[in-house]
Amino acid sequence: DSAGAFAEKCEGVESCAVTPELLQKMGDGELEGELGGIGDESAHPVMVAYAGDLAWGPGPSLFCQFVTSCRESKPCMPMVAVLVDESLDAFKENLWLVATLHCLIENCDMVVFATGDEVKDAVSFFTSAKFEGASVCKLAMFQLIPFPRLHFYTMGTALGAELEDGEVFLPAVTVGPATGNDALCAPEKFRAENNPFIFPGFANQERVIPGKDGFPGASLIMPGKLLCSIFGGLGETLAGKCEEGPTWAGAFGEDAGIELDDMELVEASSNLNDLKSEFQQYMECGTAEEEEEAEEG
Repeated sequence: DSAGAFAEKCEGVESCAVTPELLQKMGDGELEGELGGIGDESAHPVMVAYAGDLAWGPGPSLFCQFVTSCRESKPCMPMVAVLVDESLDAFKENLWLVATLHCLIENCDMVVFATGDEVKDAVSFFTSAKFEGASVCKLAMFQLIPFPRLHFYTMGTALGAELEDGEVFLPAVTVGPATGNDALCAPEKFRAENNPFIFPGFANQERVIPGKDGFPGASLIMPGKLLCSIFGGLGETLAGKCEEGPTWAGAFGEDAGIELDDMELVEASSNLNDLKSEFQQYMECGTAEEEEEAEEG
């Protein structure tokens, strides 16, 4: 179903479905032969997973196995994951994301949350640079990862949610035309004051990578509060299912057939809480306090 949904939204994009047979061939060293250019050192695969692709049982999902195999076989290759669901609330309720994000925190370089309507823009962002040699993933990484582990994003349309003013604390990265494209949120959504990442009095709320002729544009942003709401919402959903602490059976039922130690889910939940705290910490950092300390010194 997810392969069909992807093909419908991203017609003409070369893709390959992850299957147990594919994973076996990857384990046998046949990555290049099965996935074309994905094995090239300069490649940066965009791995798209819909909600139904994230279910575990008896072990990790095929998606997480694929991500881990790619990272082990190509440790220096930039890797992008696009997670697709119906809405912001749907992400908060999908408990398979707890274990999935635990995998992606450690193995992926960029993770993008997108709705079904945004998935085409998400894929186009990484595949529509004007110049053939441009590595969009690497260029975006340099601009959008201020600290380790903070590599989670949405498209400029932010899952269709209404962002608070000043919520986006890093400049956006746009592939395509500069300011004015419909794929970018309004300038007031960017935090322009007391922000070490966006200088005041300078029109720099986005960094632009030239796009192909005729490409209308697509943007990535880091809306801190929205991302924290996803991480926090998942924690609340899990706590509601597992009042005495995270267990696979409590979260997904005995029929899920998961044959993993409950401590793996406990660790994943803890990692997610830490990630939320890190985002909150860095959203609160500013320049005013540092300037005051410099004046006192």
